[in-house]
Amino acid sequence: VDLQHEYLNTINSIQQNFANIIIDTTSLVNSNTFFPLLKNKDVVLFPRQETGASYISAVSNSIRTFVSSGGNAIILGMNFHTNIGSNPIIYSSGLFSGSDTADVSSGNSTVMDTTDWFVKNVNPIFTNPTTTYLQKITDLNKKNIVSSFGKDVVTFKKYGNGNATYIGYDYNLITSDIQKILANAIEFAY
Repeated sequence: VDLQHEYLNTINSIQQNFANIIIDTTSLVNSNTFFPLLKNKDVVLFPRQETGASYISAVSNSIRTFVSSGGNAIILGMNFHTNIGSNPIIYSSGLFSGSDTADVSSGNSTVMDTTDWFVKNVNPIFTNPTTTYLQKITDLNKKNIVSSFGKDVVTFKKYGNGNATYIGYDYNLITSDIQKILANAIEFAY
C-alpha cells in the first residue's frame, strides 16, 4: 500500500462522506490476529495492493468467513499483471474469479445501470482518473456496475450472507464520481 498518496486519499475520501465513521487500520498478515480484528466490523476495505506478498493466502480464509457471515469486502484497483504477480487479493481471496486485463489512464468509465445504488449521484459517463484497473470477472452472479473498454471496473456480488465489491480505481487522484462510488459502497454495507 502506498501510504503517502493512495491510502491517504482513500481515507480522506471516506471521511469527507462520513463524519462519524470509525476507521481501524492494520498491517497484520497473520490469520490468527487478522480475523479477530473483524469482529463487530461491517466493512473490510483493501486499498491498492502494491505487491503479491504471501500474506494474502494467510488471510484469505478469514476474509471469506467474514464476508460469508454477513460482512462486506471492498477491494480497490490494482495492477497485478505488472507488479503483483500471482497473488492479487481480488482473486486469491476467493471472493471473485477472473483475470486481470489491463490498466488504463485514458478513456471513460460507463455506468451500466444508472438506477443502481452504487452509482447514486454519479455521472453516467466520466473520464477515467489517473489509472483505472480493468478486470474480466467471470462469476455468474456478479453485477457489472461500471465498465471501461468492455471490462469490469466496479463489480458487486453476493457472497454467502455478505457482499463483495471490486472498485477498479486506486484513489491516487480523486474525482467526485469515484469518491461517490466508494461512499455508496460503504453506505450500502450499513
